[in-house]
Amino acid sequence: SMRSLALAVVLALSLLVPLPANAQSVGVTHALVKVRPDFAVPASTEARIEAARNEVEPFQIVVGGAATGVRASVDTLTGPGGATIAASNVVLYREGLYTVVTRSSADGAVGAWPDPLIPDVDTYVGETRNAFPFDVPAGEARAIWVDVFVPPGTAPGEYRGTIAVSGAGFARDVTVVLRVRAFDLPSTPTLRSAFGMGWDAACRAHRGSYAACGGDAGVEAFHVLYARAALDHRMSIESVVYAPPASAADWTHFEALYGPLLDGTADTLLTGARLTTIRMAARDAAQMVEWRARFDAHPEWTALLFDYTCDEPPAGCAFSEIPTRGAGPRAASVPVLVTTDIDEATSNGVLDDIDVMVPVVNFMDDRGGTNRRAEYDGFLARVGTHLWMYQSCMSHGCGDGCVETTDPYFTGWPSYMIDASAVQNRAMEWLSFRYDVSGELYFETTYDLVTAWDDQCDF
Repeated sequence: SMRSLALAVVLALSLLVPLPANAQSVGVTHALVKVRPDFAVPASTEARIEAARNEVEPFQIVVGGAATGVRASVDTLTGPGGATIAASNVVLYREGLYTVVTRSSADGAVGAWPDPLIPDVDTYVGETRNAFPFDVPAGEARAIWVDVFVPPGTAPGEYRGTIAVSGAGFARDVTVVLRVRAFDLPSTPTLRSAFGMGWDAACRAHRGSYAACGGDAGVEAFHVLYARAALDHRMSIESVVYAPPASAADWTHFEALYGPLLDGTADTLLTGARLTTIRMAARDAAQMVEWRARFDAHPEWTALLFDYTCDEPPAGCAFSEIPTRGAGPRAASVPVLVTTDIDEATSNGVLDDIDVMVPVVNFMDDRGGTNRRAEYDGFLARVGTHLWMYQSCMSHGCGDGCVETTDPYFTGWPSYMIDASAVQNRAMEWLSFRYDVSGELYFETTYDLVTAWDDQCDF
């Protein structure tokens, strides 16, 4: 009845209203919420999760204050027939807070948002970080992010273990109940991804300057490290290559440094994980042919290569330039990628000059419009074509400099913005599935990384 529906809505809304955190309280919540300082500490101290083998499944532990000296530790998870998942497969992070000074859209809000994850023990170099201990102010909440990795070959069934949370004057145990499913996820996804990174941003963020990085070798080392980290989360950094090989000798260096990321032999958490895309970094037509030849010499590399020919025409280049820009890659049998949509490509006469078309997500099924996916079928009928999608400020709102976007059009879309909901952060691949696209592109993973802790506001 309408009365029952109304009561259900009221109940649902009441669950969204944050309540004051209790002093030294501990509770558990799932990964699809963001624990801000006014988050109500859940009553339950039992985390019930499930995962396939070769999957990482997260949850969150919420600690209410006042609490000082908060720490957490994990024990072994025990399952059927004495099978175990070692504590080393459970990674704990303190969720740091970032202060949003300008909301990204009407979906967001100013104030403190959880964003940085500070590991208890660094996953890549094994060093203890400053995740613990931490304090929680009175009447506020803080969170611990927990990643549980289920190794391949783990026996299916229910596993149980404990995470001990303690601080000055209190101690609580969080029970972890994990159901392991009887199948494995592949280490490399079928959905391609092409996430960009700046040429030296990662290194400068960690070391302070190009010189402090140790020059080119230091910059390259951070490129490879970030690409490994992305592969552990089934994402590909497409611009991992720092500089194009200029000679046959440089290809030896290329294959030694980047080859493991391409053929699945890098030191990754997910055994055999490899890039699904890589951007060609050639400077001229002869180099493009060389890239194609080198990649074709490795059967597992050959389908990964693409040329980022033009970004968002007419801003990145004129539509009339696309055939000329794409001539070299086409001659080298390297797919031409353009971030545009079917309407623009058709009206500007470049439909046949594009191999990988990447419309922004809201142009696929716009607010007040219709599902446009079937209109790409003709484009996809040509051999060698692919349809990806991306999100950007054209979907969540660009603003004017660091000025908020208030237009309600720019709400409800998938978004990686810090002050977007966790559901919005996760939503993109549900739409990749719904619209049957084969990849996702994202502009930049290290943009303004140097100021990541205190300033992430831009356009």
